[in-house]
Amino acid sequence: IQRMSAGSGIQHSEYNHSQTTPVHLLQMWVLPSSHGLPPSWEQKKFSETEKQNNVLRVVSQTPHENALGIHANANFSVSILEQGKKIVHPLGKKTKSYVFVIEGKIRINGQTLEVLDAAKITDDKELTVEALKNTHWVIWELKNV
Repeated sequence: IQRMSAGSGIQHSEYNHSQTTPVHLLQMWVLPSSHGLPPSWEQKKFSETEKQNNVLRVVSQTPHENALGIHANANFSVSILEQGKKIVHPLGKKTKSYVFVIEGKIRINGQTLEVLDAAKITDDKELTVEALKNTHWVIWELKNV
């Protein structure tokens, strides 16, 4: 996981250094909660075990275990849910959430999502997530939007 803040300004580019192996990445942008911050960058590797059958917060607006920090009203979490497993993930008040399926197939609050599907959740207080296949998915939660 990488976290970058453009802050007061940066120069940035991304490209695949390999001529033979394709790159897969998911990039999410959120507005900062304050302006004029200095540019910053962090990176952290989280193990498959940490994500297995768990919703692991990897980027957080407030200090949270080993998550990277962010200057925005947002939290980002990842999960690898094994087929047949079910978890319940609580959502905060005044939170809009977005789920994206990287690979696999899940049912969230009765709706089925497959590879590259996304869902916007606006009124639910929790997510009941059931893996119909082994599934790698992410959720970002935006507060007070």
